[in-house]
Amino acid sequence: VESINEEPDYSYLDIRSTCRKDSTLATFIIQTEGFPFGAAHGMYSTDFLTVDIETGNAIHLTDLVADTNLLCEAIAHAIQNLEVNKEVRECLFDEFRDVERMPMPHDFFIDSTRSTIVVNYGLYHIAPYACGIQSIVLPIFWLSKHVALTPYAKRLFGPESYIE
Repeated sequence: VESINEEPDYSYLDIRSTCRKDSTLATFIIQTEGFPFGAAHGMYSTDFLTVDIETGNAIHLTDLVADTNLLCEAIAHAIQNLEVNKEVRECLFDEFRDVERMPMPHDFFIDSTRSTIVVNYGLYHIAPYACGIQSIVLPIFWLSKHVALTPYAKRLFGPESYIE
């Protein structure tokens, strides 16, 4: 490019994707960033898709926990009680402080050690923009005390990760 006309109003969109493979799981990470014309600030997101390589199927939260209502309650307890989620706890919008259950997250990933599920809430969903995307860590050992894991999850995480 020899020159760029900088007189028109500026906007952009950037999309990046990567894939992390760990044993029998492939996690696709899709990151977007943009600054729409006329916006007060840019927007960004990170979305995850985890695929079981052996079956070729995408993994959903409903594949891992038997009751998503109890999962929403467990997420609230994880925010309120686990030190690893302290920054999330300090950033929440008032309407999400000390609630009995959080909204069902649409996005999550399984860490590479298969010892945690990390659920994500996008910008503005549960916290102000300045706090960024909120990631709540759910250690499998802890989570299994609050919600029943499916047989598939028990195979995926291994018996050393949870309590019967």
